[in-house]
Amino acid sequence: MLVCRLKERFIDKVGVSMCKRYLVAVSCFMIALSCSQEEIVDADPSSIKVSTQSKNEILDADAKPIRVSTKNKNTDIQIATSDDDMNVAESSSKDVPSDESIEDESTTMDLQLYTQEQCEASGSPFFWHVDKDNRGSCIKVESEFECLSLSDQYLWEVTIRGDDGSCLKVEEITEISKCLDNDLIWFPDSNSCKKLNECPDGYNAEGPLCLYSWKGTRESPAQSCKEILDEGYFTDNGVYWIDPASDLEPAFEVYCDLVTAGGGWTLAIKYNSSAATMDNHSLPYESGRSGINRNLLTSINTDGDLRLAASLDIRPFIVNGASELMHIGKSDNTNIYTETFFSEIYQSVLDNPDNLFNPALDSTNGATVIGQVVGFDANLKNRFFDKDMVLLPDNDLQGEVSDYRINGGEGNGMWTNGGREGAVYCSHSSKDLKGHFSPYIQWTFTSLDGNQPKYLYNVPHRVGTHAQGTYPPKEQINLMFVR
Repeated sequence: MLVCRLKERFIDKVGVSMCKRYLVAVSCFMIALSCSQEEIVDADPSSIKVSTQSKNEILDADAKPIRVSTKNKNTDIQIATSDDDMNVAESSSKDVPSDESIEDESTTMDLQLYTQEQCEASGSPFFWHVDKDNRGSCIKVESEFECLSLSDQYLWEVTIRGDDGSCLKVEEITEISKCLDNDLIWFPDSNSCKKLNECPDGYNAEGPLCLYSWKGTRESPAQSCKEILDEGYFTDNGVYWIDPASDLEPAFEVYCDLVTAGGGWTLAIKYNSSAATMDNHSLPYESGRSGINRNLLTSINTDGDLRLAASLDIRPFIVNGASELMHIGKSDNTNIYTETFFSEIYQSVLDNPDNLFNPALDSTNGATVIGQVVGFDANLKNRFFDKDMVLLPDNDLQGEVSDYRINGGEGNGMWTNGGREGAVYCSHSSKDLKGHFSPYIQWTFTSLDGNQPKYLYNVPHRVGTHAQGTYPPKEQINLMFVR
């Protein structure tokens, strides 16, 4: 009688993958366990016929068959080398349990041994299931009840014949037609199917589709234009929805420059110099700290509107990480920037955003300037740059050395001049910090006492507001962006 050396002869010849394919991996495993150190002497391994009590497969019909019969999962392995022995083997197995019970026992053993890769390779009705405790196991599901009992993220798919079916994971459906045919929801942005009652937050329902609401839309407003740019879907200048204060106030529309100097700029202040008068030529009180004519910030042109200025609260942007300002001068009704400059947001404001353009930090007319005189300083972040991000020179447009700043005191609010009427934020100041000559950039604000600056100069500044009613900036439309 032949003895075993099945690891070298049977398993190596048939292969574990072949055993798995024909659902007899358990037989391979049980035979290997039952073998002693004896060897097969004269068996021809070129053809093997294996019985698992539920299914026979002829692997090579032309060769001499060998039949292996297992009575249970641990003992009594019989090998037949002729047709007569086949009959003997069959008759000797009459006392074993029924096919159904053995199949169940074998299946259980198979599934315990299967890795996720082996399980998924076996195909239906076997598949890998991860339960609510994140534990994975190979399971066999053969009915709709068993399938739907797993979780609500499984689907029973009936075959065309209608007398059979298979269990599917909804997340593994990659065809939109199959998804919609089963009354599920399709997500075009990720080409995925989900079983939901409604679209989740950030998605907009259009029939059976859940369309992702990209940042900058009404359904999904962004914190800033920088966030819209970073998401990467929108790349053109235009009007987008933002909510910088994180639901403390309703979202609103604003113009975004997503192109200039890397993009991501939110329009924060807009000034129409043609609307200035002798008595009203500066930015309104609390500009840069509150919403003023905010609807005008959806365009970089006047669009026929004769209001002097518009503003939004820049402080939430700083809380969310903004650290730069962009200053633009342009003619009306064009999209061409004729003047472009940049500046840093002071470190004192980054540390405390409420300091920004705070009227309470500005000294009134005739008062002593509060703070120390300093120059351009990278650590203080009080510098201005040209369109190529090159640091502006120490000299102003008239050639005067004017690289002076206030550190501390009213400088904490980014005010560059003190002891005068109104409040000023500009690129160059005189050494006494009470005036200037001809700065590149000058933004004047209505002060706490209601006054507006009255400054004179020889060369018109490039961007900003009037110094007084008869001293306008170079261009009609002047814009301040934040990023």
